[in-house]
Amino acid sequence: MRNLRIISLLLICLLFACSKEEFDIQNLSGNKIFALGHAGMGENSLYAMNSKESILACLNSGMDGSEMDVQMTRDSVLVAFHDERLEWKTELSGLVNETDWKDLQTTSFRNLPYLDYKIASLDEIFSAIEHPENHHFAFDCKLYTSDSNIEAYQAKFARALSRLIEKYGLQSAACIESQSSFMLSDLKLQHPSYQLYIYPYYFDEGITAARTLGITGISIDWEHITSADVALAHAEGFKIAFWNVQSDKENRDAIRKNPDFIQTDKLVNLRKLLR
Repeated sequence: MRNLRIISLLLICLLFACSKEEFDIQNLSGNKIFALGHAGMGENSLYAMNSKESILACLNSGMDGSEMDVQMTRDSVLVAFHDERLEWKTELSGLVNETDWKDLQTTSFRNLPYLDYKIASLDEIFSAIEHPENHHFAFDCKLYTSDSNIEAYQAKFARALSRLIEKYGLQSAACIESQSSFMLSDLKLQHPSYQLYIYPYYFDEGITAARTLGITGISIDWEHITSADVALAHAEGFKIAFWNVQSDKENRDAIRKNPDFIQTDKLVNLRKLLR
């Protein structure tokens, strides 16, 4: 009898452990949250973040899309790279914007197991994706430059980004994230249909900028915004994208806040939760 009770308790525990949480998702994306990988397969992957291989693996895993960090070389080639300085991740030094594309092609991401992964241009990445317009991509624009004319540099960056978007038909697929109101307003003026997101530290500054600029929404650290903030943004017609979601628990907590996009390091778990 005692063994039977133990078995029954184990079965009950197993049942609860296997049960799938149901989320009442309410947002501006048809009550669906789009799941994006963080720089591809995330920071705990064996792939180098922002590498072409990581981004393609993310898409092939069944995610809705991928976030990627975007910088521009001295000769106006857009590349996927996160850090401000090249020496932090490669054998080269300086800023990406101080370096020509041909020189970037000579280096790989430093440190094992990343020695075989090269810095990729966005053109290389998207030419390898079949029907990229069917996915979602968050372009985190890293506007590092030593150029003294910041606005001219940002306008040049915006033109390069526009050429890429038009070339691959990403008008509805690309979410352009930037901390620069100038760049977002320039893109809004030139391409009113683009999906533009302000990238603030806190929600209050983000909602103020979104209202002023008349853009698509706000991309924000998921811990710096509440469910009530998300609901307020949605009520005013602004979409919300979350980033810095790093664990299974954070995936669940982020979903409960009802954003439109989640950029995660735990891809498999987020796919299962949203399935």
